[in-house]
Amino acid sequence: MPPNFLFLTTDQHRADGLGCYGNPAVRTPHLDRLAAEGVRLTRAYVNNPLCMPSRATLLTGRYPHSHRVWCNGVALPASEVPFSRVLAEAGYRTGVVGKMHFTPYAAEARPGYYDAIQTWEECDLGDWTGPYAGFDHVELCIGHVSATAGHYGRWLGERFPEVQRAYRADGRLGERPASGAPETWKSTLPVAAHHSTWIADRALDYLRAQGDAPFFLWASFPDPHHPFRPPAEYADRYASAAVPLPKRRAGELDDKPPLFRQYSEGLTVGANRHEGAGLDAPGALTDEQLQDIIRYTYGMITLVDDSVGRILQGLADLGLAEDTVVCFAADHGELLGDHGLMCKGPFHYEGLLRVPMIWRWPGRFAARATDALAGLVDFAPTVLDLAGVPAPADVQGRSLGRLLRGDTEKHREGVLTEFQSSYRPWLNLKTWRTPHWKITYYAGQPYGELYDLRQDPDEFVNLYHSPPHRPVRDALLLRLLEELVGSESRTPPVECHA
Repeated sequence: MPPNFLFLTTDQHRADGLGCYGNPAVRTPHLDRLAAEGVRLTRAYVNNPLCMPSRATLLTGRYPHSHRVWCNGVALPASEVPFSRVLAEAGYRTGVVGKMHFTPYAAEARPGYYDAIQTWEECDLGDWTGPYAGFDHVELCIGHVSATAGHYGRWLGERFPEVQRAYRADGRLGERPASGAPETWKSTLPVAAHHSTWIADRALDYLRAQGDAPFFLWASFPDPHHPFRPPAEYADRYASAAVPLPKRRAGELDDKPPLFRQYSEGLTVGANRHEGAGLDAPGALTDEQLQDIIRYTYGMITLVDDSVGRILQGLADLGLAEDTVVCFAADHGELLGDHGLMCKGPFHYEGLLRVPMIWRWPGRFAARATDALAGLVDFAPTVLDLAGVPAPADVQGRSLGRLLRGDTEKHREGVLTEFQSSYRPWLNLKTWRTPHWKITYYAGQPYGELYDLRQDPDEFVNLYHSPPHRPVRDALLLRLLEELVGSESRTPPVECHA
């Protein structure tokens, strides 16, 4: 009998935002327990640090330059084959609840654009619950987070109409911290009406409705993506918590590409938000403001953790835990003040690229932590491998199956991460991360980045133009080129000789 799958994800959640990844300040007992019972990857990396490209990679097992969702605002092409469709064709029931973001939020209403707010406002979707992107059953949260669109918006209006009206009227704003930290407040949504609670409820309902066929369920939480707004109950839990300050030091941006200082100092305010960065001039934030942002982020994470705990308990109560592979991961990280930067964008620091990834399969995976390198591109082929279902020929990731079962050999020698800007056409960067080095190439630019992660794990010193490190730089650039050329897509398939 093939296993079931429960995939739990968060949005914009860095690896060290969990207790099991060494953070003593954030409270995540349920995810910590999952890690203690499973395999915790300490070096899991995204292949693109933006939501839509990263989620397309999770869905297809292909790099952004292959599946062509190269930036936010680009819909997943219909020609791409999601692993969910492959599972469904093999007899799996497939479901998703929460945030998907496979089509743009702000797009015009059109058939198939179920993540678009206007589709929900202008079209009669009736009792639609799928299919979408290969999933048979679908219940969506839209944006971060729409109070009216999607299944969550409908539910909020039906169950909490007064809350919905207030939520729309005040723009989700509640009490702000005394520091005046921007984009930080206590949400007016009570816990019972919060989208994290709703996702857990709907996931449990899905699990209770399962029959004899194996299932794949994706429960996708929109938090802790900015703005930083947990319900008051969860914000208050961290009101006086001692939280770590970001990694920063004077003069560290002097040897970095010019965009770093421009964003940190707010010199390109108009374009910053479009790149995914949600704050202007983050380098000017005070320690008190940064600590409040971190505290409120932790409040959002703890609510997600409580919701995950409910789902995992339900899985056990239904007698499904032993036959279910559980994976927890995030679509990308969060800079969270490191190096005078916030949120995400073309800044390939560890806080943005390294994400949590935990796998549990009772009786099959021995509990441990591994520092083997892995990418989100490896998720889809891993699921198909564990399910005993052949992966499509154009999948580019590599199954983690052997690693999860205890193989001690390294999984990868490096991980490729890409970023292209739709607002700065000249900004096209590729990063190659090995166990000890990280290099970022900026196409057509005279600068780049190179870090010795053994000597400089916080990435303060850029060695790209260091003469003694020229041989290392050249070797890494060649290896990056080999990875890019070797992963060029061979789709569409050849139909005949000519």
